[in-house]
Amino acid sequence: MASMAQDEIRRLSERVKFGMNRAIKRGEILGNDMLYGYKKDKELGVLNIIEDEAKIVRRIYELYGIEEISLSKISNILNSEGISSCQNKKWCISTISRMIENPKYKGYYCGKKSEVIDYMSKKVKKFCESEWVMYEDSEKIPPIVDEKLFYLANKRLNENQKVFSNGNNKNMYPFSSKIEC
Repeated sequence: MASMAQDEIRRLSERVKFGMNRAIKRGEILGNDMLYGYKKDKELGVLNIIEDEAKIVRRIYELYGIEEISLSKISNILNSEGISSCQNKKWCISTISRMIENPKYKGYYCGKKSEVIDYMSKKVKKFCESEWVMYEDSEKIPPIVDEKLFYLANKRLNENQKVFSNGNNKNMYPFSSKIEC
């Protein structure tokens, strides 16, 4: 009985993968409705800008890319002003970092960033950016920030990630690289 259930889960996983790959080929916007600055119109399959939130997205990009304020300080600024994230939670560094990296904010479709490779262990393979399905689609995904500001913020983010990922920060703080969540 257990083997039949396991086989059904495997087949379900294959069908979901197949459906997601077809949706990506058709350019359907995948993902949830929790993209700050946008509201997904499920009938039309487009993202609509929520202007109040879009102002905050632009501000985040400007603070980080132009004014070169740290992610930590940006989260502190937003939290001190009582601005909550899309899940009505406080802002954190990882949320802001993922926003800056997200090509949708410059009006680009992006898919095939990751794939579940083992349905049992739920192991996920993340693809490198060169393998993503990505192209400009400002009709379905209107840009909130222009490409110049997007690239400026991402250039800084990538530089900072390189500094902290290659071991240069080991002696920066006493517990750096020693504590894991």
